[in-house]
Amino acid sequence: MWSGWLVVSCVCAWAAGYSPLEHDYDNEGPTKFLCSDCEYLLSQPAAAAKLQAGSLPENRALLEAHPNFTEAARSVGKGDNAAAVRACQMLDACPRTLQFHFGAPVSPLNLRVTRGLGGKGYEYMRVSVISNASAPVQPSGFAYSRRFQYRWTDKWLSSTLVRVTPGVAQTLDVAGVNVTIKLPVENNGSRGIVIADPCFSGRFIGCKYGGTFKTFERLTTLLNVAMASGEIDYWMILGDNFYDRTGEITSQFFDALSLKTMSTIFASTPGNHDFWVGGGPDSEKPEDQYGNGFMQFYAQDTIASKNMSTSEFIDFAVNPDSPGDHMPYGRNFNWYNKIGNVAFIGYSGAHTLAASRPHFEEACAWVQQAKPDAVFLVGHWNSESLGCKAHMDVPNAWEELKTVPGCDKLGNKLKYIMGHTHCNQITREEGGLGTGFMVAGMGMGGCGNFGIPLIDSHNGTLRMWYYPIADVTTHEDKYDALLKCWQDKSPMQCTSLATSWLQQPL
Repeated sequence: MWSGWLVVSCVCAWAAGYSPLEHDYDNEGPTKFLCSDCEYLLSQPAAAAKLQAGSLPENRALLEAHPNFTEAARSVGKGDNAAAVRACQMLDACPRTLQFHFGAPVSPLNLRVTRGLGGKGYEYMRVSVISNASAPVQPSGFAYSRRFQYRWTDKWLSSTLVRVTPGVAQTLDVAGVNVTIKLPVENNGSRGIVIADPCFSGRFIGCKYGGTFKTFERLTTLLNVAMASGEIDYWMILGDNFYDRTGEITSQFFDALSLKTMSTIFASTPGNHDFWVGGGPDSEKPEDQYGNGFMQFYAQDTIASKNMSTSEFIDFAVNPDSPGDHMPYGRNFNWYNKIGNVAFIGYSGAHTLAASRPHFEEACAWVQQAKPDAVFLVGHWNSESLGCKAHMDVPNAWEELKTVPGCDKLGNKLKYIMGHTHCNQITREEGGLGTGFMVAGMGMGGCGNFGIPLIDSHNGTLRMWYYPIADVTTHEDKYDALLKCWQDKSPMQCTSLATSWLQQPL
């Protein structure tokens, strides 16, 4: 049985029909196979037979020469990522840099705390627990409790809407675990970390810099340290969440998060790989999750919840295994809410503008009433590509939002944040102020940078800080210094290590 941290190394071979969009060439080992291909291939049910029958391509002789070859061949082929990782480690052909967590989860609960939909009232929060369907956690008083539908069906979701007192830390008994949640006072400042496109595993698609940047170890550690400081009110992932089809990779990441991190307000928007793991409709496969795993695992209070019964909050009307359109309705992914003095509008770019425009109108009508000091449109795509519908990339959706009553007079208070192209950078400025931001440098190939963006709306000023961690162009690695400062002090006492992306009076 695995416990604690597992350091991974791999050899691999191309699998028939597998053509990832990204490759981790920086992790190529002496056998000239890629770690991501190894992990993908050896996690497939037929892997053991292929390995033993000699149907792997040109470097089989190198594999057979390895003293652990026979044992590795016996250990794979169970459709199990842990077994695949173990086999790749035994074959010892790639740098031992990729890290995973296969031990007992750090937190006693896989908890999700998300904001109630804005129109329901500022004081509402959704609290959810994700557990194993074979031994489901069903907390007393939770209105919704059932096995995941359609995809990731080895998991169980229990969820309920709770009313809290803003500004007061409140402790809830969730299945015998004391969970403390806190929502900032409305119209007071708030702080949050926003990232996109995090990768650390190459099981389904490559992760070029996952090993170089040690994204698994570093992201989980920094998130846990940041939340422990008490300075951070929320965190978000804006799509392509771990490039996962089955939910196993996602679970590995969340298993390494502390209860404090998972008790902190969370939000997410889907990306192309959350619908089609290969990257878009052209690479669609029947086993893709089509966002079904996403919308249950992250358990957000979306527009879909507005017209449903008290217990129901996800619309399962579209069965992805039935003929026709496999995509869940966009209202399962579109939401709006407020944290302190900042409002967020989240949406799916994989759904049409015609279907989404009413949701934008609803959100902007709410913005007009809620009167936040700043509004961020958050989504995934930065361009119309790989499954993004016409005019639904974030820059175009932002332009659309500026025409909607309630958002049309926000001026430079309306910003946007996105992912998709794997860079961390300011993408748009107006009047010398940052307006658009990209936060997708989290391990995938692209600009080759890696860091943590942080929003701060305290003291009458909207700030965005970017804490650089590593960069393949400059060969800088600032992780140790950043971690020490955050541990010894706190994120907001370490802004000397950050770059200022935005400083705007509110």
